[in-house]
Amino acid sequence: MKKEHLITPGIQRLLNDKNYSAIRDIVAELLSPDIAELLQSLEHEEAVEIVKLISLDKFPEIFSYLDNDSQILILQDLTIGRLKNVLNEMPSDERADLFLRITPKLKKQLFSIMSEEERKDVEELIQYKENTAGALMTTEFAKISPEISIGEAIEILRKTALKRETIYYIYVTDEKDKLLGVFSLKDLIMAPAERAASEIMNTNFIKIQLNDDQEEVALLFKKYDLLALPVVDSLDNIHGIITVDDIVDVIEQEDTEDFHKMAAIETIPEAYLKTPFHIVAKKRIGWLLLLLITYSISTQLIKHYSFALESVIALAFFIPMLSGSAGNAGTQSATLIIRGLATGEINFKDIFKIMRREIFMGLTLGTILGALGFLRAYLMQGNPFLGLTVGYSLALVITIATFIGSILPLILHKAGIDPAISAGPFLTTILDITSILIYFQIAKVLLNLVQ
Repeated sequence: MKKEHLITPGIQRLLNDKNYSAIRDIVAELLSPDIAELLQSLEHEEAVEIVKLISLDKFPEIFSYLDNDSQILILQDLTIGRLKNVLNEMPSDERADLFLRITPKLKKQLFSIMSEEERKDVEELIQYKENTAGALMTTEFAKISPEISIGEAIEILRKTALKRETIYYIYVTDEKDKLLGVFSLKDLIMAPAERAASEIMNTNFIKIQLNDDQEEVALLFKKYDLLALPVVDSLDNIHGIITVDDIVDVIEQEDTEDFHKMAAIETIPEAYLKTPFHIVAKKRIGWLLLLLITYSISTQLIKHYSFALESVIALAFFIPMLSGSAGNAGTQSATLIIRGLATGEINFKDIFKIMRREIFMGLTLGTILGALGFLRAYLMQGNPFLGLTVGYSLALVITIATFIGSILPLILHKAGIDPAISAGPFLTTILDITSILIYFQIAKVLLNLVQ
């Protein structure tokens, strides 16, 4: 059981008894993430009462651990002093995210109590397109001039470290903020105090552009095992940095989006239980309607081949097995390719290698499953030609399914469409139609059926 679930009842009893000193002692012993979860488990009025008991210097960190809805609710009940404290201490990227979610009225109110520098910082960050490096970055990073000595740089960092997202990397810039080089905190500590920053900086470093997609940024972090990356414009002027903790959030977000798309659901913006019912329904109905229309093609195909079913009624017994096997095989291939694309292991240039591999895979799997399908049909009906129809159909359908399942994600990715939509219901619907068409065409030939 979570810690806040054990503490919440006791806190509520103390609130009823107005025993604020005991509450203050309990809260002082908790870590910031635990306090945030505690606040979220309480009623809003109770959470506001607890906030009043939290010290000013500790509250901004706790506030950063709250979910978006809780932040906005609590924000509106804070005193001016606490508001200023929170807005001043919040990391710039988290503050920008908050401003994207609040009402224009509340935004205007918060801007009125912020310094001009902070207001301009927020206005710059919220202008960047969602899911880009610019929208993800923080503007709080350590930078120095190239002529600064190592000793002076250490003194500067001592004075400014608390206001920086991270000081593990120090960025060297000119007077116009053009990024010249970078060195690590380890390099700084190990270098002689009299040497200039330009002498120890590394000029061969990875950087990203403001409009780079966050998924591409995540791949760079993984490939080069980085803790932070500088974000620059077309002139190489540094605007901010992205840290690895931001990338963890990106990975979670991208994985969630892929899961939704693979299940034919539009991405839900918030947690499932916190998203209004009508929003969830709206996100689901579109794809379901499209798939329903598409499935009508399968119905029409079966109607078209009704003469075959009238001649050999046992053909109907094996339609679910064929469609299901095709969908399963295609989804397996699609999942492997989609994951390979997401991790950077696979590129579109590998398409011919993948085609050969998956065709051979399909033939191998199809032969095995086709043989089993033949045995099942023959043993059920005692008709060898029906068994051959099922066996051949299953072998061919599995081969085609693995081919389509592997190639479709690559084509969508090349076209700039998220390949995740090619798995799940979308793919199984295509393969359902394909398997029915193949099955009845083979049945016409092997069973000598005439319309």
